[in-house]
Amino acid sequence: MHIHMGVHTCACTHARTQTWQTTAEGVNVLFQMCRFFSGPLFTHAALAQYEFVWRLDTDSFLLGPPMEDPFEQMVSSNATYAWIHAYRDEPVFVTGLWEATASFLDAMGIGQARIHAWMPEGDTWVAKPMCFATNCFIARVAWFASAPYMDYFNALDASGGFYTHRWGDACVHMLAVAALLPLEATLRLTTVAYWHQGTVILPSEQRVAAHELLGGKAAPPFAIPSSNVTLS
Repeated sequence: MHIHMGVHTCACTHARTQTWQTTAEGVNVLFQMCRFFSGPLFTHAALAQYEFVWRLDTDSFLLGPPMEDPFEQMVSSNATYAWIHAYRDEPVFVTGLWEATASFLDAMGIGQARIHAWMPEGDTWVAKPMCFATNCFIARVAWFASAPYMDYFNALDASGGFYTHRWGDACVHMLAVAALLPLEATLRLTTVAYWHQGTVILPSEQRVAAHELLGGKAAPPFAIPSSNVTLS
């Protein structure tokens, strides 16, 4: 079984020279956010009563009601994690992440091939560091707060990479899900019309309608999740 992931290059090279806001203690706010969405989110008291958490960034937009209820899809498929699209991260933002992950996998007796099986065109994660776009995801809180996932997060956290290399929650989620969950526990959100910054994602039926509405005018670069490209 092989998983096909759409590849988008992360348009964040400017971040290498960008000055980010810091807290009063001098901690980089973006780095803090990446760490929070990688681990502490799932054990936060505010989520204790919920089965799922659905993250949408402040610059994320749902372009209409979902064609199917994403939470009902999660329940009916017994899914643990739902993603909407994926991209390849910049090498500068994954410095040391694979080494820390490989060390954890070795300690747990988990084969690295589980992760590489997700890569497009038979590549390894080292060659193409793929990430789930975590500006929109749905996660089953209990699993992400449990030992298998939190042990992985704690191993990464202990290495300090969230602050020394700006490891992103996007790649952390992808690596953890690929290594620790069976394929059938993942779900691609194919029925949600979604816009985040330069990415517009439309179900195929809505893409046709959008082109008709535009009447020949230039369209944004639609990314279309369809049911036949998630797992095969």
